[in-house]
Amino acid sequence: MSATILQLHDSTVVSISVNADDEARVRFEPGMVVKSQGIPGVDASTLWRQSGELVIPEAEIEGEPPELPATVRDGSMVTGGLKYMDMVPVPLDNVGYAELRLSFADGAPDLVIRGADARLEMEDIPKYIKHIEETQPEG
Repeated sequence: MSATILQLHDSTVVSISVNADDEARVRFEPGMVVKSQGIPGVDASTLWRQSGELVIPEAEIEGEPPELPATVRDGSMVTGGLKYMDMVPVPLDNVGYAELRLSFADGAPDLVIRGADARLEMEDIPKYIKHIEETQPEG
């Protein structure tokens, strides 16, 4: 089993916009991407840098974004009936309720974006940063 995630903590949000159709776009530049042959954050993985946008149609925003760019301290993503702590699955293109919650390193109040769907549009070629050893002991 292999998995790829957009790790929310340490990713940088450079813009948050909502267009006339109430489509919210959260731009990560860079986003921290973790690739693993097992479970990211548990098994040995690699960390990459890649830009992308999380798109949430029919968006409602709770809270005010901090001064951008801002580093994410932690967060969560609800989509497809599942809650992902501090991560967004890659690829992501789900229909149905979506919620992104972000806490920023500068201590600004949480920002929550809720909407009808969610998709992640990754760009460019991922750039390798480092190898991450497993974090959970076996047994």
